[in-house]
Amino acid sequence: MSKHQWGRAALRGILLPPLCCLVPASAAAAELPRESPQQRSPKVEEYEARAAFLLSLAKYTEWPEESLPPGEPLLVGVVGDGPMAAALDTLAPSFQGRKVVVKRFHTGADVQPCHILYFPVSEERHLSGLHARLAGRSVLTVGETSFFLGFGGTIHLFNEEGRLRFVLNRTALEQAHLRISAQVQRLAKSILP
Repeated sequence: MSKHQWGRAALRGILLPPLCCLVPASAAAAELPRESPQQRSPKVEEYEARAAFLLSLAKYTEWPEESLPPGEPLLVGVVGDGPMAAALDTLAPSFQGRKVVVKRFHTGADVQPCHILYFPVSEERHLSGLHARLAGRSVLTVGETSFFLGFGGTIHLFNEEGRLRFVLNRTALEQAHLRISAQVQRLAKSILP
């Protein structure tokens, strides 16, 4: 089955739970904690769901072959020292037959080439140079702040009423020469032009 021939059942069974956190991976896990206006940073336990989202999203994203040649590892970068890198380490041994390598960058200025870059709210002060540093590169950028997309980010990932939701920036996606399946795009809360 090709990447674009998913059935509704496959989409619900593979993509929808990690993307929307409708059914947590652990039977003992409960719905994500509800976020109040005072809570800007996700709770540590929420990062496993966010890591699952990133890896599920990668399955439905196409990178140009020159950016991600066959057999090369998928490089997932995480900015800052938060719990996201550890969550990815536990979930990311391989991706579609590729090794997954989690790279940690102390700040946004330290970012090196990668395929996915996660930018947590704790590093929002480093967003101003993000777009320029990644211009012309095929990097799927995912951030936690609502203004992340205005700095050239591709996806704003957030907790809404106990579920992970996302907003997609189509312009940033096209500038990065990336394609995300139409089924995933339909799951977005909104898509910016």
